[in-house]
Amino acid sequence: MKRIVLSLFVLLLAAGASAQVVEGLNVVTLRMGDNGVSSPDAGTPTMSLAYEYELFDDFLDVESLCLGVGGQFGFRHYRRTANFPAFYYTYSDIMYALRGTLHYDILGEFFGMHSDHIDTYATLSLGMEHTHVRYIDKLTGKRAVTKDGVIRTPDSWRRRMMPGLQLGCRYWFTPNLGAVAEVGFDGFSFINVGISTCF
Repeated sequence: MKRIVLSLFVLLLAAGASAQVVEGLNVVTLRMGDNGVSSPDAGTPTMSLAYEYELFDDFLDVESLCLGVGGQFGFRHYRRTANFPAFYYTYSDIMYALRGTLHYDILGEFFGMHSDHIDTYATLSLGMEHTHVRYIDKLTGKRAVTKDGVIRTPDSWRRRMMPGLQLGCRYWFTPNLGAVAEVGFDGFSFINVGISTCF
């Protein structure tokens, strides 16, 4: 069984995978990240979809430097207990952002270890986060009310600007399928992993 798995892996690598990011390339990435929230009682991972269009290769006349632009859309949900034993808050966040990405062959240019499968990059983003807040009664699971029947805290939407900066690495298994890992902050998560495709 191990030989079969190893053979399939070698075949994938031999399929002509290339990490060369070139002008005109479209890259779509589905990512899953940490929740990005300090000590929630419960929550989902952050799910996001990112798109990138490569504008220029050899950007600013620097070999292997490529500039890409695009955007991302993300969602997360989490819960926090209020200061009252009978209530808790739920939050549903939606985030969208513009992204600018610089790709550079760090391994090849600095360490002489160029690989046609590896794409290293840095991403700068600026987005908007919209948060839906609900105040829930633990006993009924419904919106919390005070003793006189008045809703304690009505449902509300909050919004704020979210800048981000991330370092990433993409490994192309085939010419159109790769794995992604990113660290930094994109407005939602500090760590993201996912899969990419290009066309």
